[in-house]
Parts: sequence; structure tokens; C-alpha cells
Amino acid sequence: MNLLKTANVSMSAANLNLDAIQRQKMTPESLRAAITILVTTPIILIYPFFQKHFTQGIMLGSIKG
Repeated sequence: MNLLKTANVSMSAANLNLDAIQRQKMTPESLRAAITILVTTPIILIYPFFQKHFTQGIMLGSIKG
């Protein structure tokens, strides 16, 4: 009998957590911020490894002769 009561209480707690999550609304600003972070993070992480190639290309393009 105790097991059934415990299961019922835990299900009620799970339903309350689910309701709280469903009540939160994603605003356009938060969606835009999340997309910006997802797009810029790989660029920021990869750039230091390829920096010498970028600077060589910039210098090659700037030399006229």
C-alpha cells in the first residue's frame, strides 16, 4: 500500500514539473539569443586553429605588384 502512495506522490510531482515547463514561453528575443550563441560558438572555437591561414590570405591579397 505504501508503494502505491509513493508512486502516486511522485507522479503528482512529475505532473507539476511538466506543467511548470509548459507554462514557460519562449520569447523571440530568447530564441534569437540561443541561435546566436549556437552559430558563433563553433566559429570562436575554430578560428584560433586556422588564424595563420586567414592572415596569410589577407596579406597575399593586400600585396600589389
